[in-house]
Amino acid sequence: MRRALVTLSLALLAAGCVGGATARARALVSAGDVAGAVRAAGDDDRALEAVALETLMRAAARAGTRSSALRAMEAAGPRAGTALERLARSEDEATACPAIASLHCLGRRVEQARIDACLGSADPRARAAAARAMDAGLRPSALVARLLADPNPEVRLAAIEAVGRPDDARHAALLLPLVREGRAVRERAAALRALGRVGRAPDVVAAGKAAVGADDMRLRLAAIEALGRHLEDAQAARLVAAELGAESVVAARAASLLGRQGDHRGLEALARLLERGSEDAASTAAVGASEVGEPVRASLMLAIGRPEPGVRLRAAAALLRLADPGPAEQVLRRLLDEPGWVGLHAALLLGDRQPVARDRLDSLLEQGDEAMRAAIARQSPLVPCGRSLARRALADEAEAVRVAAAAALLRILDRSSGGAAHELCSGPAARG
Repeated sequence: MRRALVTLSLALLAAGCVGGATARARALVSAGDVAGAVRAAGDDDRALEAVALETLMRAAARAGTRSSALRAMEAAGPRAGTALERLARSEDEATACPAIASLHCLGRRVEQARIDACLGSADPRARAAAARAMDAGLRPSALVARLLADPNPEVRLAAIEAVGRPDDARHAALLLPLVREGRAVRERAAALRALGRVGRAPDVVAAGKAAVGADDMRLRLAAIEALGRHLEDAQAARLVAAELGAESVVAARAASLLGRQGDHRGLEALARLLERGSEDAASTAAVGASEVGEPVRASLMLAIGRPEPGVRLRAAAALLRLADPGPAEQVLRRLLDEPGWVGLHAALLLGDRQPVARDRLDSLLEQGDEAMRAAIARQSPLVPCGRSLARRALADEAEAVRVAAAAALLRILDRSSGGAAHELCSGPAARG
């Protein structure tokens, strides 16, 4: 205990020599007192940025939290660039290669030789990071094929994501064998979605036709998603429409894709599932309805009166996107007291619209479990009160929550200073 106090005292003395809230806050993080650093930072943007970056750097220095910290840095955007550059100089490939990949994804100039070195690493974590960030269209077919056949599943999935980016279809044909004979369902589904983004309509139709009847729902959903990108092809549209009669998540997704095109078959199926479908199908239909818009407003109004909290939540969220806040806010307010994730998402959707929602978020940030507190931190940039929530979460006792909050706070600070939005290299598959 005495040794810890001496360390803290020395850190504070060093901060005093440098002067300023930023130096004091950084010193407190280095001494392990993140909560104290947040208090010292107050509302000073530069000091809060220093706390967030130092928190991420400390997490990245430990093997157990390195991956989550590096992902958080990439999600944080340009303000994490300098920290990532420091990590990219590490002699440890498991640290340097993900940092190099994240810099590339953020648009920082990275020498191709450094990415190539990571692609050839013996460490699968390094190969996966580099594969995720590579510009597949600029790489030789032999190299891409080797990564798609890598012994490590995470490397294979990362390579599939890279090949499936819609800006370059040069290696689309390499996905076809993976769709048919991938080593795991997850890889086959990922390859099918990627093929939908970059493949020719005849190839997508052939692959989708073989997968829509699969036993595993992940493959059927992937097939519908892939075919849904080629609805101008009559055969693709027929395959998607053939799913509409079912009472399933797959049918709901098919209805959403067709409904987005104004297809009356999709709109009718979407309305039916919203009003009378199973809970899972209705929830999926409600998510899709937010993309369809006005033609399904009446069905959404009926869906917010259903007994299932999850359906009501998603239907209310869709109505908010349709700029119909009155009925939606009433439903969300009633859902605030639901336990678990329904109550949390209701509060996040309401944001600062009603004081009771802010109170609920404060309560969950104080009393929720670690996963819920981390979710609030990650989502904080999306709500008006996000800065305050992220700042509080940055002082949390759990490192996973602090890491999520640090990334969120950097995004909020970047946005408040007029920073441009950035896109991750993680491709269309949503992560965390």
